[in-house]
Amino acid sequence: MVCGLVDIEFCKLVMGLQSQGSEKFLNSNINLAAGSGNFTTFAPDPPVPISTGLEAPHPETFTSWDKIEISRKTKEMSVEELVNYVEKSFGVTVDRIFLHGDTEDKAIYN
Repeated sequence: MVCGLVDIEFCKLVMGLQSQGSEKFLNSNINLAAGSGNFTTFAPDPPVPISTGLEAPHPETFTSWDKIEISRKTKEMSVEELVNYVEKSFGVTVDRIFLHGDTEDKAIYN
């Protein structure tokens, strides 16, 4: 049942529905302890905007849902090249880079 719900949301991504807004996607909750009747779906909360302190043309806010797409001729990039790209593109100083999903507080760039 859970895998089916995940597959439905994944199919929405494959169909390109993410460009139509987050209201097309649902979070689901299944209470397995209370039987099959306890199934709820709800729309996720909108992301909280965080101010960057930058001025236009750079983004003035960002959310945890935002991403930066990097277009390069080669697929691989060193950490130093990434830092230079971000600093040059957005006019910021990169202090630290952390691994995604890492539970420890270790920076790969400091």
